[in-house]
Amino acid sequence: MKNHPLATKEVVAMVLIALLVAVAMLKGIDSYLYFAGVAAIAGLGGYVG
Repeated sequence: MKNHPLATKEVVAMVLIALLVAVAMLKGIDSYLYFAGVAAIAGLGGYVG
């Protein structure tokens, strides 16, 4: 998938966030932990800072 237009950090981060949302919904994770996780993953994607 090298040089694939969809294989970017942003897309990977969005997929990870989507998975985190699904897991949070299934497990009933506390909202504070959920948002902390989203912020951490978003940071990896370059959305934060």
